[in-house]
Amino acid sequence: MDASPTDPLDVHARPVDSLRADLTDADTALRRADYDTVLRLLPGVIGELCVHAATGAEPARSEALKLLVLACGSDGTCTLRHLGETNLAFISGERAQQAADLLGDPIWRGPPRTAEHTRAAR
Repeated sequence: MDASPTDPLDVHARPVDSLRADLTDADTALRRADYDTVLRLLPGVIGELCVHAATGAEPARSEALKLLVLACGSDGTCTLRHLGETNLAFISGERAQQAADLLGDPIWRGPPRTAEHTRAAR
């Protein structure tokens, strides 16, 4: 969780379409409880999406932000909570909210807020 949508890692970022495909694979693996695959794919995808979110031109930037909401909000928090890393799951949820806020679309701001309220209720 060293990267954020406004402070990316200094890494080469593959095209957003490639990252979307890897995120889809990670999500499929998560649904099968294949955490090894999720852990192999998700950190790199998140880091590269942060590069696009911080430095990309539209429409790639907006697409990267949407994918970050999904990657950090659902896949990241679920995986990290399962592994007992609740502190990192919280940070992942915050990254999802940050991406949604940067996107500026109220539709995309809702899911991270729901997760935030769920975390607060625990």
